Amino acid sequence: MIPSSYVEGPNHGEARDGGFLWDYQLDAGGHEPQLEELRRRWYQYQQDAELALQKVIADAPPYAYILRDESLVPGEINVNFVIHNEKAMRKIRWRTFLADLRAIEGNNKDVESLIKRETESALRFIGEQHQDIRKNYIPPDIEPGRKRKVVMSSGALDDLERLSREDPLDD
Repeated sequence: MIPSSYVEGPNHGEARDGGFLWDYQLDAGGHEPQLEELRRRWYQYQQDAELALQKVIADAPPYAYILRDESLVPGEINVNFVIHNEKAMRKIRWRTFLADLRAIEGNNKDVESLIKRETESALRFIGEQHQDIRKNYIPPDIEPGRKRKVVMSSGALDDLERLSREDPLDD
């Protein structure tokens, strides 16, 4: 959405405390504030979606799924064991792991459709947020700095008052 990469910062490689400084900075071609806002929204979406999904899954019947997919290594197959919720976990023992999984095995199409639905929802969300940020987001120009205290002598205001009473054109 927003092209970015990490580039070496000005202090990268400097010797520090018996080692060296690893200084990389995000470069988004001047769109760093927009990228950070998109990331902030994305992280919040992930937390909210995960919590909502956990609530739905917790109340569901106990299921387990055995998903197989092709590995990047030719000829290898990855096997993923998906245990649906706490109720399902309580029905599975290490000694009889596969037999216990098979006893509560659900239809793989259910979990595959859930993954597809959540993926589509996430992609739709990130696309909408990207468009919103492009159209409406105004990055802050100035980051708030430290608050400073002004210390004045007791007579400073008296001098200012006296100067404001004196007319410079009277001379």
